[in-house]
Amino acid sequence: MDRRLMHASIQMIESYCPVRLHIGPSAGATCLLCGRAISAGALQYDIGVGRSTIIVDENCYMSSLRESVEATPLSADRPLRA
Repeated sequence: MDRRLMHASIQMIESYCPVRLHIGPSAGATCLLCGRAISAGALQYDIGVGRSTIIVDENCYMSSLRESVEATPLSADRPLRA
């Protein structure tokens, strides 16, 4: 995993909090962080950041991004974006 890319992704996520998160079966996408193919049917994490979507596999999400994504509290002045 490219540490610079991981760090930049975490900073981007934290600057757009709260973010949209969709977890579902992959159709064979590529993980943005490690560059590996996500097998069809395996869990894929789509993290909506502004107008962009960061797609990662389960391993990269759990080891690198989970704390940043799930630790971002919702507030009354920043409603959840659909």
